[in-house]
Amino acid sequence: MLDGRYSKIIISEGKPAGASVYYKDAFIGYAPCAIYPKKRDLKKHTLVLLKKEGYATQTVEINKKIMVGYVIADVLLGVVPLFVDMAVNTLAKPVPDFIIPSLEKELIK
Repeated sequence: MLDGRYSKIIISEGKPAGASVYYKDAFIGYAPCAIYPKKRDLKKHTLVLLKKEGYATQTVEINKKIMVGYVIADVLLGVVPLFVDMAVNTLAKPVPDFIIPSLEKELIK
């Protein structure tokens, strides 16, 4: 309940500048940018793709991590907040939550 329903994944400028960012196969924008997935949508092995013409695609796997501190706080505040947070899945955060694009030039065949 303390951290809201949305997470934030930051994609910095990186190299090369202006890489296209895709999350769950949907175009998000150009780096630098941020992705705001709903915490309940965080699944293991969700992919962020970074693409730019002339460069190999960079794939970053996003996993979810349970925030133990929030679980402990919920238990100390009473069990009801824990059940609420579990029901709306606000106890998870994306890992990694900061991505620096580093695309490699494609080899010309």
